[in-house]
Amino acid sequence: MSVSASFSFKRRRLLTPAGDFNNLAKYKPQAIDHSILAWPVDHTRPHRDLGKRDITFKIEAMSVTETDDGKKARLMWEKMHRMIKRNERKQQREDRAKAKQDMQEGRVRDEL
Repeated sequence: MSVSASFSFKRRRLLTPAGDFNNLAKYKPQAIDHSILAWPVDHTRPHRDLGKRDITFKIEAMSVTETDDGKKARLMWEKMHRMIKRNERKQQREDRAKAKQDMQEGRVRDEL
C-alpha cells in the first residue's frame, strides 16, 4: 500500500534567495529567527473509484524574520504556558495523593 503526494509551492518573497525555500530545515511551525512558514491552501481529492490515491497539495510559503519585540513576546508566552502546565501537573499530583491517602484511611468521598 503506497501513497504518493506531490507539492506545488507558491512563494512570497521578502528579500529572500530562492535557495532558502528549497532548504527544508528552515521550515518551522512559528517565526523563529530567520525561518520559512508554510501552510496548505488547497489540495485535490484522490480518485479512489479509479483506484488512484494520489493527492496534490498546494502550499503557500513565506520567508519571515522574528523581530526583537516579537521574540520577547513569544518567550513571555512560552514561559507563561510552561508555568500554567507545571501548576496543572502539580495540582493533579496533589489531588491523586489526597485521594490515595483517603483510600488508605478508609474514607470514601460521596459525590452525590
